[in-house]
Amino acid sequence: ANAVTEWKSELLVDAQCRLGEGPAWFGGRLWWVDILQKRLYMYRTNGSGGSVRQFDQAVTVVVPRRRGGLAFATENGFFVSDTEDGALI
Repeated sequence: ANAVTEWKSELLVDAQCRLGEGPAWFGGRLWWVDILQKRLYMYRTNGSGGSVRQFDQAVTVVVPRRRGGLAFATENGFFVSDTEDGALI
């Protein structure tokens, strides 16, 4: 007999992305980008909220850096941030 598993879902963040891509889970947070709206989203998985960072160029992917901070691929190249607020250096 095949067991059927029922999954339930609920909306955690109503981001209304135009082109949401690249979800990544690290540091107890869920990160993703909206390429067309040039935004980086972060949601704390403990339910304590999140943040949105607006960029002046399309961000296509975000990943954690081994030494902390974030690395980004954008329409104009690769960038890093020493902090998790997304400030490019």
